[in-house]
Amino acid sequence: MKLFTTIILALIITSCIKKESKPIVQDIKELVFASGSLEWENSYNLTAQTDGILSNISFEIGDLAKKGEIIANIDNPSNIVSKQTAKEQLSINEQNLSSSAPALQQLQQNITFAEAKYNQDKLQSERYERLYKLQVSLNLSTKIIN
Repeated sequence: MKLFTTIILALIITSCIKKESKPIVQDIKELVFASGSLEWENSYNLTAQTDGILSNISFEIGDLAKKGEIIANIDNPSNIVSKQTAKEQLSINEQNLSSSAPALQQLQQNITFAEAKYNQDKLQSERYERLYKLQVSLNLSTKIIN
């Protein structure tokens, strides 16, 4: 048992001694083939906000693009139809905002009609009031005579 303890102690002491190793510079003698992909440091993926066919490409891979620069066009006939529809809707809305808008003209006609009806009703009310006063005065005069 003492022998076993002595051997373990000797191994521990010898393993604690620092051995300094120096790198060896030499040519590569083996090649490793592996599949993979390389990524550029400053590369960006561009995505379009609409569907269509990419046309009129004016750049090459590796070219730098500036802010606001058009680098390609997207051909999409449905976008042209949507654009035309939006322009027509804008035109209709602008007409509705003008002073000659149909809804505004209808409201003006309603106001004119309401004012005319008010004047007619006021005149009618005044007539009824005069008739009522006349009738009351006639009733009083007939009562006095009797």
